[in-house]
Amino acid sequence: MSGDHLEDTVEFALQPEYERLHVRPQEKGKHRGNPAGPDVVAFIPAFNEEDTIEKTIMSLLRQTRRLDLIVVIANNCTDQTAARAQKLASSRLATNVIVLDLHNLKNGKAEALNIAWNSLGRNADLVMTVDADSELPPHAVASWITEFEEDPALGGSSPQVVMTGNSLLCRIQRAEFTKSATFGLKRNKVSVISGTGCCYRNEVLREVSLRSGQEAGPWTYSSIVEDFYLTYRLRQAGWKAQVSPSVWCNTGSMQTLRALWHQRIKWQTGTTADLIDFGFNRLTWRDWGLQSLNFTMIMYWLFWISILIRDFMYGGVSFTWHWLVIPAAFAGTELLHCRKIRGRDWIDVVIAITLVPSLVFSLMNVGWCIASWRKVMSGEADDKQRLWEAQALAEGIIGAEELKTINAA
Repeated sequence: MSGDHLEDTVEFALQPEYERLHVRPQEKGKHRGNPAGPDVVAFIPAFNEEDTIEKTIMSLLRQTRRLDLIVVIANNCTDQTAARAQKLASSRLATNVIVLDLHNLKNGKAEALNIAWNSLGRNADLVMTVDADSELPPHAVASWITEFEEDPALGGSSPQVVMTGNSLLCRIQRAEFTKSATFGLKRNKVSVISGTGCCYRNEVLREVSLRSGQEAGPWTYSSIVEDFYLTYRLRQAGWKAQVSPSVWCNTGSMQTLRALWHQRIKWQTGTTADLIDFGFNRLTWRDWGLQSLNFTMIMYWLFWISILIRDFMYGGVSFTWHWLVIPAAFAGTELLHCRKIRGRDWIDVVIAITLVPSLVFSLMNVGWCIASWRKVMSGEADDKQRLWEAQALAEGIIGAEELKTINAA
């Protein structure tokens, strides 16, 4: 089914919803649930998120500033995501919730967002996207409205992402994202607006959708990391992207090393491919610097391991106290970052002091950096569907047989 035909089908199916929400078809996306303020629409793209979709919707229904419209976009789901969302949407508490149960989409999350945006969000003032395993605090909408009203140059605002879970792996991810949010707040700018739960000025999305090759909508089909791509186009047009100083977002972390590996391979491969397309310029120099830092880390580890092997071979390894100076400095830095972790406890402090988990994570970073560059240089990065499938299978949100059914549709 073509994108245009699918959008027409969505339009037909939504006629009863337009009437329920008192929206005239020619004003779709302008819902005026809050006539005194901006029109704010939230999209929840979901793929097999039956365990978390209701919590995500409820976090948006609990907002101190009521959203004008909440759109759940079930994208090729094979579980009960759409059914559970629809059940909640039919309650008296969720009169501003619409559920789109879309199938046969060939471009996944990006296509789902574009269809919903064209059908229900094009004329809104602010557009939020929230992953179906994420929860925003009750003040999120009100805080974002204030941010955009106070800064006319602000194009998009990313949350302070908080990875949930209490395992060692989850805690390491939470510490990592805390560092990223801290740096973003200090710089007052970011290279990627996290789609876990973010807000855009819709004028920006309309502007991006006018670019050649983006006729389907603001979210591109040419990149596996659509959030990074959209943020670059936003900044390229002269808009500002920042981390919100007051909005955080609790979201699901990767529960296994295998899932984490495939997630980061997808992210790193997509980012590297996009950077090559964008080239080296004033907007990408910092991201290229991070790529260089990754290679510096690779060289450092190779050098350090080779020195240790040489010393062991010739019996020259001996402990001296000055060896502790650099680890102590790193531990002090980790402790400073640990103070910023939302909901931290003594276990997070121990993880920061020991450094071992951080070192292991750094080695993994080296590994997925090498693997992603190999994929880009060999052309494997062009197979975006395969990168997505590898992560979905590793997370366990879909089985191999279900995947075959989707691909055959």
